[in-house]
Amino acid sequence: MEEAYSHFLIFMALLALYIFIALFKTTAGYGMFYSKNRGWSRLVFAWWTFANLAPRAAALHRIYELEFGEEFKKEERKKIIPFIY
Repeated sequence: MEEAYSHFLIFMALLALYIFIALFKTTAGYGMFYSKNRGWSRLVFAWWTFANLAPRAAALHRIYELEFGEEFKKEERKKIIPFIY
């Protein structure tokens, strides 16, 4: 069980790193987020990022449920937004 938990922690750390890079370090996203026209560009950037990352998070959640079974389900982890959904 400890091995599965350590694998899960490594996965979560890598996922957090990926999300950080996707949100703040991409050239197009960085340019839109800090442009002079900040109204719609921020909204579009946030929506596009969510639309790309949400299905991936849901798919990875399903993969973990299949791989770890009841161990993963009993922890009641949320798919996309921690403690909410």
